[in-house]
Amino acid sequence: MRRLTNRERRMLQVCSAATALWMVATLMVLPIVNDRAESLAQIRKVDAITGLLATTTALMPERAAPQPLTSVLTRRAEAANISIRRLEPSEDAIAVTLDETSFHAVIGWMAVLTSDDGLRVASLEMGRLTAPGMVSARIVLEPGR
Repeated sequence: MRRLTNRERRMLQVCSAATALWMVATLMVLPIVNDRAESLAQIRKVDAITGLLATTTALMPERAAPQPLTSVLTRRAEAANISIRRLEPSEDAIAVTLDETSFHAVIGWMAVLTSDDGLRVASLEMGRLTAPGMVSARIVLEPGR
């Protein structure tokens, strides 16, 4: 076996040190740096979302106090040109009796109550009258869930 010269030994030491340094950097330092960068990016996203939520809730108008169901029904009925004969509130629903009313007005009124006011039609009894397009109805409405 031949002995290495001083120059060859020095080159072997430098290459070994460079290889060890490269392995430490590649296997230990770079993953830590990458994880830190990803963590900082996630923190920036969370901060941005938190700031957006804070400004959104500050800009949202305060909700008005909920109106009694009877006043909502009468106000919507007046707007739809419907006359209510009787309102019968119960614990969790309200029964509405309508006399001679246009079929289309009743359907439109119920659509507004369900879409805009969040009510749900629990039951509907409708009878056709002798006049064309006119009906009498009994509707039970519940708060939407």
